[in-house]
Amino acid sequence: MRYVTKASSPSDFTAPIFIHGAPDAWDDKGVTAPQIAIKGREIRLYYMGLFTATNPVGMKGIGCAVSPTGNLRGFKRVVV
Repeated sequence: MRYVTKASSPSDFTAPIFIHGAPDAWDDKGVTAPQIAIKGREIRLYYMGLFTATNPVGMKGIGCAVSPTGNLRGFKRVVV
């Protein structure tokens, strides 16, 4: 597995490739500290999720989203 530390061009990332979760999700306040790992064609995005104070079951934690085809706009959250 290799890790990507910078974009090939600043114009590659002019819009978010991943956004916060739905209302009342554990990461509904935001996502931060993203790290991308590539294994073959699959891209994994690891991130820290932030919750709102009104979410009683929410917590800060590490999330993972996967793009099986390598499309940076095709991430799907991994649910465990």
